[in-house]
Amino acid sequence: LSSKAKCGKLFIKKSLITIYIDFLKKLADQNLCGVRVAFDCANGATYKVLSKIVKKSNNIYLINTKQDGKKVNEKCGATDIKSLADFVVANKIDYGFAFDGDGDRVVMVDGRGRYYDGDFILYNLALNLKKEGKLNKSTVVGTSMTNMGCEIALQKEGINLERVDVGDKYIVDKLSSDNLSLGGESAGHIIAYDYTNTGDGVLTALIMLNMIKKYGIKTFCTMPQKTVNINCSKQAKNRLLKNKDFNKNLSQIEQEHNDYRILVRVSGTENKIRVMVEGENMTKIDDVINKVCFKVREFL
Repeated sequence: LSSKAKCGKLFIKKSLITIYIDFLKKLADQNLCGVRVAFDCANGATYKVLSKIVKKSNNIYLINTKQDGKKVNEKCGATDIKSLADFVVANKIDYGFAFDGDGDRVVMVDGRGRYYDGDFILYNLALNLKKEGKLNKSTVVGTSMTNMGCEIALQKEGINLERVDVGDKYIVDKLSSDNLSLGGESAGHIIAYDYTNTGDGVLTALIMLNMIKKYGIKTFCTMPQKTVNINCSKQAKNRLLKNKDFNKNLSQIEQEHNDYRILVRVSGTENKIRVMVEGENMTKIDDVINKVCFKVREFL
């Protein structure tokens, strides 16, 4: 930073965790009553919070709660839903929610172990917020990865989906700039902007439970989707989407298959190009994605 740069100030306030837990307790007391729920803490951060807000009860279960830092997200949590699904079915539990290690994501299963990702959570929250007159402009924010089936289902309910780049920071920017109230990613980052301006898995789970108790849960037909990750160097990754010839070739493929959604994007965390194709027929998806991947590799 230059000497002229204006820097903020750091304040350490130890009472914030207490304020946060008290805030969640109010929601937990309202929404956990009368329902059997399991929370998969992914051996991560959410266990410490949930253990303080969940009353000891035969109806509430916390699993994958190790706190030594060695098993975070290992065969558990939002990145591996099987252990939660098995636990829910075996113990005849109504719903299960799985967080990731740092707790900003959440996905869920029902009593039969059926999986619901962030798109399904976003869809249900959107429908029910609209019923209650709390969905600003009848619009939600998704990303380029939000399943087309979710968009179509929302449209049938009179709800518009605005897409932004992958990343919850882009969702928050859109919510703020357009005065909207809800956004989320397929991976489970859900931002209920009337409550908070960041992804919070525990908060989302409690809000979702409240909505389920009042309205039940609805599903939609997802559109078949496939993603291929292509390894490359950092330099190649950064120049691919700036290459005019590559973009020209990609546009030709998109025109030939205009009934399919094609997305080529650069990973923000790895040296990879991610290619996604979505449409009605999986066999054709394989054909289209092979064409796109061939072109990506040709220009790397």
